[in-house]
Amino acid sequence: MLPALPARAKSHPWAQFQRKSAHLFRSSTYSQVSATLTSASGGPDVRGFPSFIGAESNGSDSNTWLELVPIVAVSVRLFTANDTDVQLSGSVHLSIPLSSNTAAASTSVPAWYFDLKSGE
Repeated sequence: MLPALPARAKSHPWAQFQRKSAHLFRSSTYSQVSATLTSASGGPDVRGFPSFIGAESNGSDSNTWLELVPIVAVSVRLFTANDTDVQLSGSVHLSIPLSSNTAAASTSVPAWYFDLKSGE
């Protein structure tokens, strides 16, 4: 795991993963890996992301269709000194603090991966 975060960092977005889950090329070292974490919450920043439709089961054979409105968006990229993406296996823990006025009815928020190249 990456080292524990200082208390002041808890109010900022962060990503954490096990070091062994990073697949580096033989010519790369961990000291050459860089990361960017970009987040957007609310307003025009999030409106630029695609809209999603979800189905909620009501226990019978029918589903209720819902529009899933993003409350936050995050992008994390790991790359080496020559700008090669670093692939990860295993879990990645993300923390994205939400403002107190965010209308989130749940303590868990679904997450998904969106590939800009394929559109999926």
